[in-house]
Amino acid sequence: MTEAAYIDIQFKGKNFSPSVLAEKMSLPIETLVSSGDLGKVGRYKGKPVPYGIGLLKIKPNIETINSYSDLLLKSKSELKKYNVDEIIFDVDATSEALEKMSISGSILKKLSSLNARIQFHNHEIANNDFALLIQKLITKVSTSSHPNKKEIEDFFRTTASKTETTNLTTESTYALIISLLENTQSNKKLPKNLLRK
Repeated sequence: MTEAAYIDIQFKGKNFSPSVLAEKMSLPIETLVSSGDLGKVGRYKGKPVPYGIGLLKIKPNIETINSYSDLLLKSKSELKKYNVDEIIFDVDATSEALEKMSISGSILKKLSSLNARIQFHNHEIANNDFALLIQKLITKVSTSSHPNKKEIEDFFRTTASKTETTNLTTESTYALIISLLENTQSNKKLPKNLLRK
């Protein structure tokens, strides 16, 4: 596998402090949240969080998964001692990189012994989906009775021609739609500066 893939090992647990585990095992585990930290969002907002989550970024190849599986198996009692309840090998890759990855039975057996799992995510962006979305929006607007439909169609066409689709994300599509909605009302003309973006 190449830079078209990323692998993180996630450590999770109740009363878990990732920084303590990082120190005890001499591993560069990044703390996402530590047990006892004040929550920033969700049901623990402003309250101590009862769990911890740590992240260890590793080289994106099968050999590294295998070697870290061995290391963690040797440290199984320490993992339990420091409250690690769950271990996830999180693989994020393109389709091509995923096709080159083959998890052997021996690695799966090690993961099973660790009570760990491996999960795969495809991070490719389907650029055709964006083109299809724009075309559907243009068609919908063109058949509507919206007083600014010509300006809105132009907005979508301009956006489609200027958007770098190789870096398109769900967030940028969302931003496009929100930008249009926030700057368009049935009784107002679409601002000229919006069309130039």
